[in-house]
Amino acid sequence: MNPGFRKVVFRLGLPVFIVAAGLLAMKLLVMSRKAPEKVKRVRAGVLVRTVRAVPEDCPVVIHATGTVRPSRMVEVVPEVGGRVVAVSPAFVQGGMLRKGQELFRIESVDYELILEKARADLARAELNLQIEKTRADIARKEWRRLGAGKSGSDPPLVLRKPQLKEARAALAAARAAVEQARLNVRRTRLHAPFNAVVKSESIDVGQYVRQGVKVGVLIGTDLSEVVVPVSLEDLGWIRLPGGGKGGGGSRAVVTVDAGERTFAWEGRVVRLLGDVDARSRMSRVIVEVQNPYRCLPGGCNVRLADGLFVNVEFHCGVLRNVFRITRDAVRDNDTVWLMDSHGRLRTRKVHIAHYQHSLAVIDSGLSGGERIVLTTIPGAVDGMKLRTADAQEEM
Repeated sequence: MNPGFRKVVFRLGLPVFIVAAGLLAMKLLVMSRKAPEKVKRVRAGVLVRTVRAVPEDCPVVIHATGTVRPSRMVEVVPEVGGRVVAVSPAFVQGGMLRKGQELFRIESVDYELILEKARADLARAELNLQIEKTRADIARKEWRRLGAGKSGSDPPLVLRKPQLKEARAALAAARAAVEQARLNVRRTRLHAPFNAVVKSESIDVGQYVRQGVKVGVLIGTDLSEVVVPVSLEDLGWIRLPGGGKGGGGSRAVVTVDAGERTFAWEGRVVRLLGDVDARSRMSRVIVEVQNPYRCLPGGCNVRLADGLFVNVEFHCGVLRNVFRITRDAVRDNDTVWLMDSHGRLRTRKVHIAHYQHSLAVIDSGLSGGERIVLTTIPGAVDGMKLRTADAQEEM
């Protein structure tokens, strides 16, 4: 055979041989392959978080907000007019006053002169009365000496009874004039009717003030009131004075956040306003706080001033043997999801006694030790398989 021909056959046949050998080897491998073992798939269940239901005694605390207003507020109005001759340094806006402390003084010379004149008129009226008594006594004796009056009816004019009555009336008027003049002298000095802070004032030395014109406003510092809107649901938990044990209102804690510190005052519910707020449709409870301007630990600058917005906590007793869970764990129609001993989902109707912020307080429908499902499961159905992250239940 021609060497050239053999060389061409070798170059063309070698690739064909390699491809055929590969196909044969692949077929042998496929034919010798073992079939995979069939494994039955087990559904592990939906992964959820659960918590054990633990009964406890839960204090009922209602959280609300309110606005401070003064319990006592009066306008300072002079009852006499005149020129102001002295003003207390404390009678300025924001000044603190003690009960009975003098606010300002009006020039009293004119009123003292009127008092002296009234005293002179009183002395004159007393003298006139004595003169009329003497004249009446003389007239009575003369009338008896003449033998008249035996019939038992004496003429009033003869015995000067009208003159005597007029003298007594003049004496009474003179005494009243003295008291009025003395009262006007006292009214030239105005004093604080109670412990107070000055809300506003418009007076100074040398100013002429008129009778009946307001010159300032005082706010009492012994008591303050906090007006707190509450819903009808929360109102049912709050005790009003006259009802329940002891007859006193529910205890309330009024707090103010000032930077990183919180200041607190103790208060009591004293009454319920007779109307409902037209915009919020909520009832309004009045909380009374004693000594709201006192110094608290941490500073004296924070006070329950008029118009301050505050937080209020009403303490309304204790619920016994109840369960507290997060609001998110309460499903539609006041139901909860439970995980039974077989790892199945169960739906249970419960009764919500009270809501506290992010917690729901349940007083019936649960038993101690039951596992409450916290995880939200899309398309959840009763009886579906559940599992937890680990064997140890969350507490």
